[in-house]
Amino acid sequence: MRTLTPLSVALSTPTSFSSLATVHASQAAGIDLLAIGGLVLSWLAAISMAETGSGDGFIDPETNRSALYYAAHAGSIACVMLASIMALSRGQWKVFRRGTRLAFVALFSAAILWSLIAYTPQELLSTKLIGATGPFVWITLLFVAVGTDRHVIQASEPVIRLLAYATAALAVRTLITHGAMEYSIGLTKHTYYTTILMWLGGWTLLCSAQMHGSKLLLRAIPYAVMLPLAIQGQGRSWILMWFLTGGAFLYVRKRVHGEAKAARTVLKWAAIASGIAMAAYLTVLQALPAVQSLKDRAGDDTRSNQYVHFFADVHVYELILGRGPNGSWYWPVVNGDYQFFDNGFLWMLFIGGLPTLLGYIAIVIWPTIELIRAKLTGADAAAVFMICFWALALTGLSTFTLPSVAFTNFLISLLAGRCHSLRQNPIVFREQH
Repeated sequence: MRTLTPLSVALSTPTSFSSLATVHASQAAGIDLLAIGGLVLSWLAAISMAETGSGDGFIDPETNRSALYYAAHAGSIACVMLASIMALSRGQWKVFRRGTRLAFVALFSAAILWSLIAYTPQELLSTKLIGATGPFVWITLLFVAVGTDRHVIQASEPVIRLLAYATAALAVRTLITHGAMEYSIGLTKHTYYTTILMWLGGWTLLCSAQMHGSKLLLRAIPYAVMLPLAIQGQGRSWILMWFLTGGAFLYVRKRVHGEAKAARTVLKWAAIASGIAMAAYLTVLQALPAVQSLKDRAGDDTRSNQYVHFFADVHVYELILGRGPNGSWYWPVVNGDYQFFDNGFLWMLFIGGLPTLLGYIAIVIWPTIELIRAKLTGADAAAVFMICFWALALTGLSTFTLPSVAFTNFLISLLAGRCHSLRQNPIVFREQH
């Protein structure tokens, strides 16, 4: 006869099952709140940096940091890490395939070893750990595990939409108060808000492919604001990304409504967009000089020179293990040592070598490869396409796009987590639509 231990007896009672269910629900709610808190606080930090910039519309990421920025930034990292630890403790690690788990190990090992090698004891206790090249750029990728939890996704989707509308409102304010900007290699408010709207507005638009009428128009507002913002900020690459996102929207809409309705959508929205653009350019925005400037720069090559100077300083073999978080290269444009590069993949090689690059690709980008041809719709399709666009942006197609400890990267991590779960079990998320 089987002997029941006190634990087995306790677990066999209805009261114990009810208690376990209550604990599980409480943990799930805690992860939801932490994930949302991480997104909102990181967004607030990003907005704080934009709004504390100089009156001429330029942003210096090193100086435009207020007390609000530091508080929100620190809070966002704390929320992201706590949510990640809780998600892993609840078994979300099992969603990842063996290769992805090995990628995490390789990436984290490289980040920790490079930190121990490159940083002094004083720097190991400083904010360099959460800086633009520090190890937390990679460690916060644990947030991908949070994105594999469907409860977190359901709770965060309306918050992401609200952030999209709030960003669009601030972007419109920038359009009105600053007007068109001259081309510059520096970061402007126009480019800054364009970058944020690409991921917020693009996701919001792609999620609404099955909608009609006023609901669709409302969801498209953040995406629509991105175009005049990119034009006034002289962002050629972001304009291209805007059109690619629109094409993805029509492709997903075709899956839902068929070719005929998709074609009618193209004609209708082309007419509406043309009318709005003409009225805006001739009245409030006065963006015709910006359009002319873009036309004049259409054939300019602004990338090759950076590659030439980069490889004049950095040998190819150095990219196997990288130069570490303190590594730099000489760029005459800034007249000194520089730590960044417009190509995110090359930058990852420069900072941490092959372990960093391959680990990042396996964790964030690779899950979408198997899903590209899947007939997904709604937020599922939006997650796949946004990760694809993120990969394109990292090639250097779009400026100011690198892995970092910041809002857009946290959002991308959640979407990547969704892709991991879809790859394992496509029904998990589709049931909610």
